[in-house]
Formats: sequence, structure tokens, C-alpha cells
Amino acid sequence: MSQNSSTQSQSTTTGLAALLRYAATQHGVISAAEAANFDVTRAQLRSGTRRGDWLTPHSGVLISAAAPATWMQRCMVATQRSGGLISHRAAARLHGLDGFHGAESRSSSSGRGDGESGLIELTVPDSRFRATGEFLIHRTCVLDPEDCTVTSGIAVTSIARTLADLGAVVSDDRVEQALDDAIRRGYSLRWITETLDRVDRPGPSGCASLRRVLARPDRQGPIPDSMFERSMERMAVAGGMPQPERQFRVYDGLGSTHGGLGTLVAQLDAAWPAAKLGVEAHSARWHDGNRRGRADQRRDNRLAGLGWELLYLSWWDLQHPARFQSDLAAAYALRC
Repeated sequence: MSQNSSTQSQSTTTGLAALLRYAATQHGVISAAEAANFDVTRAQLRSGTRRGDWLTPHSGVLISAAAPATWMQRCMVATQRSGGLISHRAAARLHGLDGFHGAESRSSSSGRGDGESGLIELTVPDSRFRATGEFLIHRTCVLDPEDCTVTSGIAVTSIARTLADLGAVVSDDRVEQALDDAIRRGYSLRWITETLDRVDRPGPSGCASLRRVLARPDRQGPIPDSMFERSMERMAVAGGMPQPERQFRVYDGLGSTHGGLGTLVAQLDAAWPAAKLGVEAHSARWHDGNRRGRADQRRDNRLAGLGWELLYLSWWDLQHPARFQSDLAAAYALRC
């Protein structure tokens, strides 16, 4: 082999290795335009495709056969093929928003999945990309740079834009579940509302849903730790109870800590302090297990010593609320 041939072979090998490394950062997916930036010819790519090293699900899109086939890989293919952004439920799943975690979200408070579990939704500018049965396409005339971000290497709508869009395809309660999670994670409510104002246009969209959620009168005060807790609070009020205090802290009144209030005994999901009555959302996630059970017992005993009564609400109670509403109202009336 001549020196020139050897050098060319090394260059090709180096170019292919670099191309594969780059594709690995994008779930194994690369566009033909991106491939042109590497020291690899079209003939070499065609040869690799014939050998089975590369898959070509669509014209101009290549997938490394060595990369595992995943939902994120399909998202990457969708954005490469369309030039659009992953959006709506698929974007909420990519961002990991509460209620949109893929298969596990089937156990969410709505009783349904984002199910869609393999669903891919795209937002594209009005005139771009022909609709296909493989993806659910949303078209928009408002898609500004601040609406775009990258998550796990995939182009996706920002969290604020995702929240503004979601109501077009899910219920107000699921929008609120995602909104609460975003706020708990530190995203600015001001940023979310400014994005809503910017993208809101006449016609069908998710903006009206997000506005309804933001206008709900009981959204004042701390954000609950879960949608389960917010649903519990609303169920209690629907049963005739006054609005409870959320995430209420009970101190033992001893010592000089916390401004003379003493030691923190408990932080209750919902409480009516005048009656010394509290309710805890009792889920398997937070209360199952021997250690957690013992901690709950110690806390409940200390609360009882301070004159508090604590009721527990299960998922079953939330779905069949009449008995719990009656018990809660009776306990409140006795303690008042």
C-alpha cells in the first residue's frame, strides 16, 4: 500500500470515529448535513449503510446501528427530519415534569398516562414540514428563540412555552400539575406568565388553559408538595371545610429555637390551626416502609401530646370522598 493510500485510510478511520462520537451525543442520530462536516465522503456513508453500520429511516437522516433504539432517539430523528422542536406532552416528558414521566405517569393523579408514552409531538413554523402519521404536528406562527432549548441533546420547547402549549392537548388539572412541579423546581412564575402573554394569540391553543389555572383562587400561598395534596385540599373545601393552611408547621413551644416557638414537630400537608386538626396525604411513596412508619408514629404521638388530631387521606379516599369529607367535618366540628 502506498503512503498516500495509507494516509487516506487513516484519515477515513479518524473521520468515521469522530462522526460516531458526535452521533453518540445525539442518541446515535446525525443528519447528512452534519455528516458533511466530518472527513467522511458520501460514498463511505453509502458503503456503511450497505454493511448495516448505518440505518436511514428517512432521507437525510442517519442512525448508528450500534446505538440503542429509544424514545429519545425517535425524538432526535423527528427534530432532524422536520427542523422543528419537540413540544406539548413529549416536551413535558423530556423536561421530566410531574405527570409526564413516560410509562410511570400512568399512575398519576389523573388516572391516565401521558400514554402516549411513545407519543412524539412537534411544533414547527406554519409553512415547514409536511404532516406525517409518525409524529403529531403542531403549527405555530410564534416560535421565538427564547422558546427553544436543548434537553438531553434534543431541541425542545422551553418549560415556559411547554406549559403555555400543554392545555391544547391535556386537561387544566394536568397543566396545573406540571406548573406546580416547575415552580417547585425553581422556575420563575414571572417568566412563565411573560411567555404566556407573548405567545397568546386568538384561536385554539393551550394558553387559555394556563390562564384558567393561574386564576384559580386557591393558588395563593405555598405550592403543595404534590398534586395529590392539592386535590386533597380541594376535596376538603368541596365538603364544606374552610380553606386550610398549606404546609403548616407545628412547634412544641419549648426552648428558644425558631423565635421562641421551640422545636419543629411536624409540617402538615393541610391544617386548621384553630381546631388543631391536620390532614396528611398518605401515599405509598412517602409513608411506606418500617423506618417511615416509625417516624410517622413518633410524630403523631408528639402531635397528640400537643393537642393535635391528624387524619390520613389515601388515594381511595380521594376517588370516593364522601366518607372522608363526613369524618373530617365531624372532627372539625367537635374540636371547634
